[in-house]
Amino acid sequence: MIEENFTQDHDDIELLLPWYVNESLDTRDHGRVAGHISVCAECRQSVALLTEVQDAVLRNKSTPIVPRPRINDLVDAIESRESYRRLYGRRPRTLIAA
Repeated sequence: MIEENFTQDHDDIELLLPWYVNESLDTRDHGRVAGHISVCAECRQSVALLTEVQDAVLRNKSTPIVPRPRINDLVDAIESRESYRRLYGRRPRTLIAA
């Protein structure tokens, strides 16, 4: 049961990672994400990659190449916008990267 709860929370947190990186989450969601990434190596890795991409875009440098499996995860997350709406009752904020 604990593993199932962690998996569900993990899936929810993955949807919030881009907004965690650009610091646009409300206090409650920011705390949830911070707590989760303190115990989840996979999400810490995703945060590091998202931060690297964001830094490159903000500094107008070449954007790092995202490994193919991570791209697939990103596409899956984007396609799951409807599940985000069902979970939180609102549309997710739109993240645009150049």
